[in-house]
Amino acid sequence: MILSEAWQLYKADKQIQGYSSQTLKAYKIESALFIKHLGNVEIVEIQRKLSNCISEKLRVN
Repeated sequence: MILSEAWQLYKADKQIQGYSSQTLKAYKIESALFIKHLGNVEIVEIQRKLSNCISEKLRVN
């Protein structure tokens, strides 16, 4: 699943939970910035990159 798909599912869930339109608008802006920064990549790619980053940090320390 790519980030934009995950955002749509998250948004739908929060709408069902009754989150305000202003809150959802703020979340949308934050998710757009996140996607712009990382690209609209598969979530698995983010997990791999994070794992690699953590592994590298542990080796250095």
